[in-house]
Amino acid sequence: MRIIAISGGAAVLWALIYATKCVRNPLAACRPCAGTGTRPERQLLRRGPRILRWIFKVPPRPCRRCDSTGRRIRLGRRAYDYVRNLQQAGTRSDDRPGVKS
Repeated sequence: MRIIAISGGAAVLWALIYATKCVRNPLAACRPCAGTGTRPERQLLRRGPRILRWIFKVPPRPCRRCDSTGRRIRLGRRAYDYVRNLQQAGTRSDDRPGVKS
């Protein structure tokens, strides 16, 4: 029983630390490009002389996941923004035309 209480406390502590990280720094380094904003260069030739492999390299291309910024929004911040927008949409006043209060 004590192990369950300790693991539950550790999970709550981890959640609080992660929530604090999401509030203080909502952006994290992009994993596919490792925070550089460009994807690594590829080789068209996998075998053959080194000079040909060097000539036929594909140059680095911009990262599509982070739009070449090198940063991405954390999952916790994305969830927080979704819940906040959902709550704001539910409590919005009826200023729409044709809706009577």
